[in-house]
Amino acid sequence: MKKLLLFIVLFTILSTAVARSQVGAGYGQTAPGFTLSNLSGKNISLKSLKKKGPVLLVFWSTRCGYCQVMIPDFKKLDKKYRSRGLSLVALNVGRENLAEVKRYARYHKIRYMILNEDKTKNFIANLYQIRGTPTFKLIATDGTIRFHGHRLPSTALLEAILAE
Repeated sequence: MKKLLLFIVLFTILSTAVARSQVGAGYGQTAPGFTLSNLSGKNISLKSLKKKGPVLLVFWSTRCGYCQVMIPDFKKLDKKYRSRGLSLVALNVGRENLAEVKRYARYHKIRYMILNEDKTKNFIANLYQIRGTPTFKLIATDGTIRFHGHRLPSTALLEAILAE
């Protein structure tokens, strides 16, 4: 009976650890580097963004209803924290091409940075283990992923990372 109980406890601990690593893929790990083009064609690297401060990556698609509903929140967050060093960077991982993304950004008057490269966006999504949109990854200036989720990180977490 004791062996069975021990087995159940160990199995529960192991399965919880595995589930956490799959749900929060990348948390606490070093964010993979990348260089992608913005909508003007300029190459932007994660390394250059981290020099300015923390980076909030938003993996999104123009066809994602939740992403569209969150645009006002993204705009507010960008306006509030940009001057304090936070880079809000939207990485398009949808099926739409660059021309569609540009039209979408103009229509919604998006001023925060959007990166899109038709040939490499699937590679970047796989590198970051993205399974749906929107997905957020908050990267500290030391390169560690400090938040992973499908909602915006809390104001308290953003403030703490900006204070580091």
